[in-house]
Amino acid sequence: MEKAHSNDGSYSSYWIVILVFLIFQYSNLYMMNVSLFSSQIGKLFWGTFAEVAETIIVVCLLRSDLKKDWRQFTTNKLRILEIILIGIIALVAWNLIRNNIFPMTQNANDHAISDLYSQYPVIALILGSIVAPVVEELVFRKSMLQLFIPLFHSKIIAVIFSSLLFGLAHWNFTQASLFNQAEILGVVLRTGIGIIFACVYLKSKSIYSTMIMHALWNFLD
Repeated sequence: MEKAHSNDGSYSSYWIVILVFLIFQYSNLYMMNVSLFSSQIGKLFWGTFAEVAETIIVVCLLRSDLKKDWRQFTTNKLRILEIILIGIIALVAWNLIRNNIFPMTQNANDHAISDLYSQYPVIALILGSIVAPVVEELVFRKSMLQLFIPLFHSKIIAVIFSSLLFGLAHWNFTQASLFNQAEILGVVLRTGIGIIFACVYLKSKSIYSTMIMHALWNFLD
């Protein structure tokens, strides 16, 4: 992989992206105590606003990376599409292995997503299949791998660590303890998915490959 860089030649943009993600993702912990956003509609409004706002900010911060990755994607379309196909096969295989070894269980995050789809399907579709794939790939693959590979001097450690953080990010700690079967299996499942996404990104050298995979996975899951 190419040497990590950001728009200003340092790592600052990637750290800022991670910080923006954390601020917006966990802003609900504060906003749920604000009377205006304490109702179900209020929480939906703030959650949607936060997801869209963080995506816009992250995209702006990494616009140079996105332009470079787009050139890589358009220049090597057939090769990258082959990598995406292999990645999708790996995702299906990982999901089958997980389901055959462990019972199918939904964690708190899965329940929240299911509830959102049942009550507000259009919003859920936009957030799950467009917004989340873009911002999560820019955070957990683009930014974290660019930072962690030189930090750990190892692609393997960087992939595993960023993927574990990806898995933990889908643990709804305000609703459930991590130390129960559903939550542990949810983290394991998404850590495995993160590893596959990371491998596809490193192989394709274009974040658009994992954005496409992530969007398809969320849409079909």
